[in-house]
Amino acid sequence: MPMPITSEPVEVRRIKLNVPPRFDLEAVVRAHGWWNLPPFRWDEAAGVIATAAEIDETPTDLSLSQPSPRRILVEWTGPAAETAVVAVARRMLMLDSDLAEFQRRCERPRRLRHVAKKGLGRLLRSPTLWEDVVKVLCTTNVNWGGTRGMSERLVKAFGARTPLGHRTFPSPARLARRRPATLASRARLGYRAGALSTMARAIVAGKLDLAAWGDPAPATEDLLADILAIKGLGPYAAASILALVERYDFLPVDSVFMNHVTNTHFKGQRPTRAAAERVYRSWGRWKYLAYWFER
Repeated sequence: MPMPITSEPVEVRRIKLNVPPRFDLEAVVRAHGWWNLPPFRWDEAAGVIATAAEIDETPTDLSLSQPSPRRILVEWTGPAAETAVVAVARRMLMLDSDLAEFQRRCERPRRLRHVAKKGLGRLLRSPTLWEDVVKVLCTTNVNWGGTRGMSERLVKAFGARTPLGHRTFPSPARLARRRPATLASRARLGYRAGALSTMARAIVAGKLDLAAWGDPAPATEDLLADILAIKGLGPYAAASILALVERYDFLPVDSVFMNHVTNTHFKGQRPTRAAAERVYRSWGRWKYLAYWFER
């Protein structure tokens, strides 16, 4: 936990959580690039992933570390209830995910044996699906530096201050009060400002329930249609969001995907999109993870 930026004493509460066998915090953090997007802060030397989030509607400093193979240490500031903080920590690290089938299937393919050996498959998630969705939106049609810049500016311009003086990722309520033009200019979001404003206002008005996207009951195709109905979220973004709610049926086809398949499976000869997607057809509901951890 970083030292307080404020002059007032800050109480830090702690709890330890059990984790699955072979769980490795650094491997989860490094599984994709979220650790590099504010308000996340990854201290590699200390093995601590920290962030700032509104939990129980209050700005909260949150850090996670792994003091032993079967325990995660959760530390937080502010009045958020322990149950709420634990739920957020479990979501971020996908502690309740059952990946046994995927890991077993990775035992044979040479490029995926490391998944079976190390018990991989989890992806670091944000404290909320809202933050995940916005960050996915900020990966569309831009390089990684642009994505990081947008995340940094959103946090700096619109985030709430935590007890330690960090800024949270802005909630839908905070962004719904801003005009799209303000979001576009202050965070330099480009066309994404309109989509972000529309989603934030729909959530505040009760017309969009992101929690429903995490419900495992509806068919993935139906959820895909709901995501694609939001202007600004195309097939690549939809596949990425689906993976973050543990639906791995669809592939995030973009230039990175096509380059990987071209070089790994087609000896440098660029295939059609259909041929590229067929590479992972046999993985069924694990398509996304098979591609992701093969890279």
